[in-house]
Amino acid sequence: MPQESQTHFRNWCVEKAGYETYETLNREPSGFDDKAQVRLRAAESRPCNSGQLPLAPRRHPETG
Repeated sequence: MPQESQTHFRNWCVEKAGYETYETLNREPSGFDDKAQVRLRAAESRPCNSGQLPLAPRRHPETG
């Protein structure tokens, strides 16, 4: 008899005043990088919990 399973994963959101907010919007667990390196650029920031989508989700070039 097959067993049911659930997979949970998380997305990243990193914010700092004066820097562009970094957020991943992965819909599949395979897109999660648990060793991601985030480099924030100087720009207007927004809170992670603002409910707004980022202008352009950015990921580290090596992780796609």
